[in-house]
Amino acid sequence: YLEDHSADPYRAVAEADQEGRDLGDLRLAMTRLDARAQDIIRRRWLDDASKVTLQELADEYGVSAERIRQIEASALKKMRASFAA
Repeated sequence: YLEDHSADPYRAVAEADQEGRDLGDLRLAMTRLDARAQDIIRRRWLDDASKVTLQELADEYGVSAERIRQIEASALKKMRASFAA
């Protein structure tokens, strides 16, 4: 007999459902950030096509790369707290 290697349809539906919930959680967490923090997170972590450096964002916002790093760290902390709630 041949072994069936096709995906379990119930598992596929469950995984798609979980992805939808995760995406919703991410969107909710992003709404709790200010516009600048949202932009930094989006461009540093979520936009695969054009990842930017801390320095590029610093130049754009007129602050230091260290300040961008601080904003990013604070935003990620807020997002983690949102996911844990």
